[in-house]
Amino acid sequence: MSLLKISDISIQFGGLTAVSDFSLDVDAGEIVALIGPNGAGKTTVFNIITGIYPPSKGRVVLDGEDLLGQKTSWIAEKGIARTFQNIRLFKDLTVFRNLEIAFHRLADYSSLDAVIRNSSFKKGEKLIREKVFHMLELFGLEGRADELAGNLPYGQQRRLEIARALAIKPKILLLDEPAAGMTLGEIHSLVELIRFSRDHFSLGILLIEHQMGLVMNLSERIAVMNFGKIISRGSPDHVQSDPNVIEAYLGKRRSSHVIQS
Repeated sequence: MSLLKISDISIQFGGLTAVSDFSLDVDAGEIVALIGPNGAGKTTVFNIITGIYPPSKGRVVLDGEDLLGQKTSWIAEKGIARTFQNIRLFKDLTVFRNLEIAFHRLADYSSLDAVIRNSSFKKGEKLIREKVFHMLELFGLEGRADELAGNLPYGQQRRLEIARALAIKPKILLLDEPAAGMTLGEIHSLVELIRFSRDHFSLGILLIEHQMGLVMNLSERIAVMNFGKIISRGSPDHVQSDPNVIEAYLGKRRSSHVIQS
């Protein structure tokens, strides 16, 4: 059974169908890309998976548990973490504090322990600090711990956002256009970071992206959306040469050209 299984989900907004009969599986250790023109419905799929939008039909199952109808916080605790196209850090807090807040979700002391600051609280806080420093080291941010997150270069802000998402120990990581706004050099670093995250944390990754070079080099499988429906799926080579995909991106007049990676 797939780790994440999305089956026949549909959703309408104001009588318009945004996603129609969408199905996709993601296994542990797999990187799957979801691509398509702007407005195809990709981010809406992410919003359904994470409980922001309830679909009119279909199912979303993570490791055997049905996610539909559950709160976003519950879904995160069960193992789905997400980043956003527009980076959402606490930009007026330090890099260390951004990660510390994420790790506090896993604190094993009680509210009472925190109030009286007993040995359980002190032990828990020490463990959280150790985890933060370890994550900073893994992501090459140890030298930036005391800097404000908003002062980091853009590529390192994205790196911190991914590190923070991984702090909750997800089974599936959803990345929404992680390369948006990046330079070519930053994109190359991002590709290695995503692979490292998949391998080190043993998770599945579902990726929305418009940078075709990144998608074709990184993904094992690709699903292509247009007007709320999947129009193609398969290996990067298959998808890149599919006439339906070429037409969706380039239009009928240029459909004889292959999408360049």
